[in-house]
Amino acid sequence: MMAQPAYLWALLALTIPFAIHLLSRKEGRVIPVGSLRHLQETASQQFRGIKLNELLLLALRLWLLLLFVLLLAGFNWNTSNHKWVVVDPTLNNHPEVRAFADSLQSNGYEWHWFTNGFPHQDQNPEAVQNYWPVINELRTQAVSEAIVVSASLLKNFNGSLQTLPTFITWQTFELPEQTFDAFAVKQSNYNIVRRGTSNSTQTRFVTDTVTTLPDSVFMLAPVRVAINNDNSLESAAQLVAASLKAIQTTVPLEIVSAEVNNTDWIIWLSAKTIPDTRANLITIDNTPGKILEQITPEKWVIHELTIDRALQENFTVQLAALLTTHAKTEQQVALHDRRSMPDVLTTSNQATVTNKASATMSWPLLIVFIISLLAERIVAFIRKQ
Repeated sequence: MMAQPAYLWALLALTIPFAIHLLSRKEGRVIPVGSLRHLQETASQQFRGIKLNELLLLALRLWLLLLFVLLLAGFNWNTSNHKWVVVDPTLNNHPEVRAFADSLQSNGYEWHWFTNGFPHQDQNPEAVQNYWPVINELRTQAVSEAIVVSASLLKNFNGSLQTLPTFITWQTFELPEQTFDAFAVKQSNYNIVRRGTSNSTQTRFVTDTVTTLPDSVFMLAPVRVAINNDNSLESAAQLVAASLKAIQTTVPLEIVSAEVNNTDWIIWLSAKTIPDTRANLITIDNTPGKILEQITPEKWVIHELTIDRALQENFTVQLAALLTTHAKTEQQVALHDRRSMPDVLTTSNQATVTNKASATMSWPLLIVFIISLLAERIVAFIRKQ
């Protein structure tokens, strides 16, 4: 099987050794004679002396060229005729996928799930978290052709984009649009539900006011924030308080004031010693830097907070993103995220030709090439050619 059959045009180079051996005349044997008087010119043809010589060396050089062209063409020894249709478990109940995979099965393809180990159709597959390790495992299978039927979820392309092997064809089937509840906030007069809608192109959110909360929705607890400031930083404290108020009126999140020893976030605008706490900490520093910079996983620093800079660098938006991030809501959103990668990216091996030795090179053929090259060099040295 050839990965890049276009390189077979290089076989025309086999004519070069023939030409070299025809034009390289061996020196004749020198025979000393006393006189040319008794020598007569024969009527031999002009080019009779041009003939192939050193046939063993010629055969070795032709063999080397043939091996080199096969290496360029990506020849491998895999003679397996196994054909697989590999189905993403996410598409288990997709009717179009079922019909597509069944049609391939009728044409001799074996059904395997696109997950670690590639279980058969009658087995229960596990969901895929990252496509690339499974693709790399598929490279090692004795399969002549594999059609991967996938939802191509964007969240499962973790890491840098790779080039698919030529025997893999990637077919994307989009998941239908789905609406889900991300989280809810229970307030005194009404309840707020943050609902998301996800399809192959985008995930968007709306905020609904409801009287009764769904049973399965995740309840987001109020975010407790404590602000401590010196008199010299009163203006900065007022800016932070105004930002918190704006966040609470625009984002479905309840922000309440709390004591330093009983809070989720401490905004410490003071030169005093910071108390020991397990809460997330935001301090202030008048040195140049980002207006809101993360220092450690649980500590951020505000640099040079002024009204003009807060407006120019969207301080309120950055603070809102920081306070409203919650691990469980992030997991809920990721679970229902149905955005997909375009086929033009997942089938990049069709758009760009990249020669990766690990994907196209036959190592046994390379070893034979090296041995043949050594043999040719030894024979050429012995024969002084």
